[in-house]
Amino acid sequence: MKTMVQEIKVYRFDELNDEAKAKVKQWYLDDCSLVDFFTEDCENQLEALFPESNLQVCYSLGYCQSDFFNIKGRIYLDELLERLTKEYPNPFTAKEIRFLNHVFNRFGSSYDIEYGDYCTCGYADYIEWIVETLESYDYRSIPYSTLDKFNEYAKAYMRQLCGKLKAQGYEVLYEISDDDLEEYCEANDYWFTEDGDIFE
Repeated sequence: MKTMVQEIKVYRFDELNDEAKAKVKQWYLDDCSLVDFFTEDCENQLEALFPESNLQVCYSLGYCQSDFFNIKGRIYLDELLERLTKEYPNPFTAKEIRFLNHVFNRFGSSYDIEYGDYCTCGYADYIEWIVETLESYDYRSIPYSTLDKFNEYAKAYMRQLCGKLKAQGYEVLYEISDDDLEEYCEANDYWFTEDGDIFE
């Protein structure tokens, strides 16, 4: 019997040449779990912004013309109003805020954003049902201008939020710096062969 021992040199990410590092980077970016990570991160961000709402994301990000990002689910408009007052400098007067809060408290503030591509949430009509409700109650002196203003700010904010998350998606799914990748490999104790294959 003869025992043969093969010696294999393995390297940390920072010890690899540029070509091998590029191979490791592609291996990392090809990991399907990145999609799950990004989706979970987006929904955690939405939960932090709208704690009582129940929002999800749907998207297709492939650096092509048909790419889209959308937010769907149930959003509470009183939470959205709070975000608008923080995001924009003095978007509403104190009187307008009192009126909106009065309407939300009396008639509810939940709004279901339907599934759709191309940032549907940024073009939804958030106040149509409120106007219909107020008119059905023969509400006197309905401040349509205030409701329209809320609607426009809400749509602009949701479009902006979708754009922000979409940009994050491209960064997470298609980009990673050498420093971040080195940190990831070190944290997971990954070693590589000279040509950039993971050593298992």
